[in-house]
Amino acid sequence: MYFEISNLECAYHKGRVVLKISELQIPKGEMVFIVGQSGCGKSTILETLGLMNNTMQPSAASRIVFTPPDSQQIDYTKVWEMKNSDKVLSDIRRRYFSFIFQQTNLMRNFNVYENIAITKMLQGATEMECKRVTNEILKEVALDEFVIMRNGGWAPESKIFGKSNEASGGQQQRMAFARALVSEYSILFCDEPTGNLDPETADMLMNYLRTEITRKGDATAIIVSHDMKLATKYGDRIIKIFKKHRDGQTDDYYGVIDSESLFSRHNGQWTHQGHAVASDAMIDKLITMDR
Repeated sequence: MYFEISNLECAYHKGRVVLKISELQIPKGEMVFIVGQSGCGKSTILETLGLMNNTMQPSAASRIVFTPPDSQQIDYTKVWEMKNSDKVLSDIRRRYFSFIFQQTNLMRNFNVYENIAITKMLQGATEMECKRVTNEILKEVALDEFVIMRNGGWAPESKIFGKSNEASGGQQQRMAFARALVSEYSILFCDEPTGNLDPETADMLMNYLRTEITRKGDATAIIVSHDMKLATKYGDRIIKIFKKHRDGQTDDYYGVIDSESLFSRHNGQWTHQGHAVASDAMIDKLITMDR
């Protein structure tokens, strides 16, 4: 398992709890989709696991550990409190994580190539290696007009060194995919990565991501999405965050992940709480239902 979590509450600035996780495990080598209604805590769990924000309010019974492929377990309840926490957090993110956001977060003062290759550069790759992997992934995400090399030679018509903000919104989203996937990572965190894309492009990118996760073998993608069609088509595991009303108030609630939240697929068959689910239509109905 990459992540093992139990008895954890999450909140912002030590305020009201926005997400409660009673039990959750996230294994290696899977496409894991996190779904639920708006405001239920989907982005909160990404921020927590990706060490983007310290939302944890742990108790004595809380457990949240990350086990990297090449290191000992990292106790998340302690890492934020370390004396040199900024460096430790940065090192963990750089070595093991990669990110795709709905807002692409491309850097306006970087050209297209620099925006895509930056993660590879930060991991110490040579310029030749950065150009090679960037060129390859541009073809995979249908950005051929930006390729660096074509047929073994320089592509003089390439827009690779142009400003990224001059590209279309869809192209920028595919650049964000490319930037995340060229890096070395164990966990890929995705927050609505296809939310601004047409269905055909979204399916193409998810299919490519599925291929990459399979090829890597021990990498896991954790994807927040509203697109149930993509979740049921490409997911190995779906985590449903339920809403629970706070103290009976109809307009105040928090998210809950518990034993009912997990849907997993084995040999093409979805299961929920130990029972096989007959069809994708039924899994879609079960997941979209709330309590």
